[in-house]
Amino acid sequence: MERSFIFKGLFDGKHSFELIPNPDGSTTFKQSELFRGILVRLFHLDKTKNGFEQMNVALKKQCEQ
Repeated sequence: MERSFIFKGLFDGKHSFELIPNPDGSTTFKQSELFRGILVRLFHLDKTKNGFEQMNVALKKQCEQ
């Protein structure tokens, strides 16, 4: 999923999710986010990373129930 703030090149984000089947029948979940644009350096993206990590933990817990 690719999104831009107001117009392309200002603050763009590309978020990707990938489900990878493993030989043992389990699945590896990968997500990534790529930010670009002239405003990126003005944002503190650590909170965004923490939010993704919290989502991953919650998703893993839900899937393993």
